[in-house]
Amino acid sequence: PLRLKAQNMVDRRFFREKYNSRRMLQNLSSRVASILDLEKITNIILEEVTSTLHVSRAAFFLKNDANGRFNLTTQVGLDQTDNISFRKQHPVVLWLSSHDFPLSRHELEVHPQFKSMWGIEREELQAIDTELLIPIKVQSELVGIFSVGMKRSEQAYDEDDKLTLTTLANQTAVAIENARLYTAEQNRRKELDTLYSMARQLV
Repeated sequence: PLRLKAQNMVDRRFFREKYNSRRMLQNLSSRVASILDLEKITNIILEEVTSTLHVSRAAFFLKNDANGRFNLTTQVGLDQTDNISFRKQHPVVLWLSSHDFPLSRHELEVHPQFKSMWGIEREELQAIDTELLIPIKVQSELVGIFSVGMKRSEQAYDEDDKLTLTTLANQTAVAIENARLYTAEQNRRKELDTLYSMARQLV
């Protein structure tokens, strides 16, 4: 216990950003565990990320099961981005679907796979001014995209930052799955109630 207390003091004094990130993860895991409202969960995460990591802008794009598009759900710091979405065959979506780690702005600029993007798709990426795009996956299926802009300090994201953001994306994936299962269960109960009412009327 004494060693852990001393380690916390050292982290708080000399590695404040890493210490704050660890505390943020602990705080978020307890706060979002019992929430089933996706918009509320993503807003809480964005608020914590932007304040703890000093990020100027961030956003969540969640998959619409009806058409497969990834629509902007919640955001902080973005202007005039209401209609931005990623089609299911978008090069960014295809890349994130096959990788489990963040996609950086540098890779977007130099990777040959992204040369095939349409002009409007490039303009949309410029509009959200993203520095990292983090995949949100449920059982290896891409269900969302977590976008973060540049830090206010203009320092690059290091490996610890990427690990923190990937962990948050995984927490979001769990929340999405819980919300989906809850919604499915509610719909099933409504169907059973309807069938029960019809059966009683027939009897």
